[in-house]
Amino acid sequence: MTAFNDGCIAIRRGHFEQRTIVVTGIGRSGTTAMIRSLYKMGLPKTGKLTAATNDDHDIGKAIVNRAGDLKERIDRRNAAHDVWGFKWHLLWQRHRELRMLRNPVLIVMSRDSVSIAKRAWHSDKSVPVTRWIEQVEDWQRELYRFALREAQMPVALVSFEKLVMKPATVLRFVSDFVSLPFGGVDEINYEDHRYVDGQHTARFEK
Repeated sequence: MTAFNDGCIAIRRGHFEQRTIVVTGIGRSGTTAMIRSLYKMGLPKTGKLTAATNDDHDIGKAIVNRAGDLKERIDRRNAAHDVWGFKWHLLWQRHRELRMLRNPVLIVMSRDSVSIAKRAWHSDKSVPVTRWIEQVEDWQRELYRFALREAQMPVALVSFEKLVMKPATVLRFVSDFVSLPFGGVDEINYEDHRYVDGQHTARFEK
């Protein structure tokens, strides 16, 4: 008998009435597809988002740059929403700033290193593709170490490949993990939400 692999692992769970849902991962790992699905589940859009990738510059950049007014930015969103969230890559490198969020719940996207490295190389060919593979492997190790050992908050690892192949299965897991209703996902036009390498391509399997 073959066990079904949904590509999702809940490292730690936690359920809070007030919470901040954060999607992160290495760049090109499927964070855009995931945050768009969470918005369909009802997660409020609370900041100015980039059109192509739905990055939240107001919060994401403030965390990465350790902005002096980060707490004020977070407090404003906490006051307006019991539940809110955003996505930004490489956030696991900012442990202290992540802990400033109210009850953070992390979705960490995972994708195979070759695909991420090849996509990065297409964006910056001044770096050899073999070096990109080494860099991505270093990031992967940091990311998993953070998720498994260092993050003192709920964390789930989610496979981008499984999201593409079996979106309903993966998104049911995600909706349960972040305590958002799965019903809204049924309205997603999967043809519009398969987000691969910066552009919409063929449709998800339903």
